[in-house]
Amino acid sequence: MAKLVINGLKYTAEEGMTILQACKKMDIHVPTLCNDPRLKPGGSCRLCVVEVEGDEKLKISCAIAATDGMVISTNSPKVVAERKAILEKLVKDVSVDDSSPNATGANKVVDYAKEYGVIIPTQDKKENIVVENEIFTLDQSKCIKCGLCVKVANDLQHCSALNFTKDRSGFEFNSENCVRCGNCVAVCPTEALVTKKQIPYSASGIKKTQATCPYCGVGCQINYISKNNVLVGAEPVMDSINNGLLCVKGRFGYEHVQSSLRPKTPLIRTNSKTEEPQWREASWDEALDLIKTKMSGIKEKHGGEAIGFYGSGKANLEDNYMLQKFARAVIGSNSVDVCARL
Repeated sequence: MAKLVINGLKYTAEEGMTILQACKKMDIHVPTLCNDPRLKPGGSCRLCVVEVEGDEKLKISCAIAATDGMVISTNSPKVVAERKAILEKLVKDVSVDDSSPNATGANKVVDYAKEYGVIIPTQDKKENIVVENEIFTLDQSKCIKCGLCVKVANDLQHCSALNFTKDRSGFEFNSENCVRCGNCVAVCPTEALVTKKQIPYSASGIKKTQATCPYCGVGCQINYISKNNVLVGAEPVMDSINNGLLCVKGRFGYEHVQSSLRPKTPLIRTNSKTEEPQWREASWDEALDLIKTKMSGIKEKHGGEAIGFYGSGKANLEDNYMLQKFARAVIGSNSVDVCARL
């Protein structure tokens, strides 16, 4: 254990922790644009600098280990001046425009600039879309070269779909390797990488509701994003079984919730199976009576094993349990499966 003094108060940090990790554990705010706890620290943004007593130069807190006896300041005048200078350069060099219909305004550079009193100049930088597919776009005019998207693609998703060019002046994108998961997009601090939104929305006034992904049995945790009672997005929960990652279904498979094609009442087929299906609306009582009659007839004529049951990954555990219980105990069929089976 390392005994530290941070901003005049005594703390204890676990061995091997960086200064930034120790500060986060103690709920001490240190701004950063390129840090992700799942990845090796890069130190490329330098915004997390702190002052360590006895050292003339400021230290990049995400890359320096916290050692016993350190006296650290995270908000000294020297630290604040350095962060302000970094932010002034960033808002001058990169676009902070959020007029794109896919942008939500969730830009950390803008947020930190406001926090440190940095004036954001009027800009006329044009979009520079260097990567685009059916899922996302990459606007290089907003990129600060933090490298998070590249690290996530290579070190967490292991798909090697996105890389810097050799001189780090641009990007190389391998569409065949891309699995359309959107995990690289999720870590972008400036919305240089954004998903193409079916329903544009602003980050202000949104509501996040944590739930379990309905698509398979892994149990990934998702924050569903809603605004004005409309589901507009999904993002992974960091401290969960999925470690801040989602597959393409988990991240983008929510639009069916608001689909106009979803049936609102039971439908009963009115014509032969050999013809194009035609349906009529029915009450729940009528629909359930029909199912009961048909199922009883099949069981009486062919036995319970002639009937198969298929559960849904979108149903909860209790409902799927009752389905298999009904199949085995009432109908007498062991032909039970579910789409969540991996």
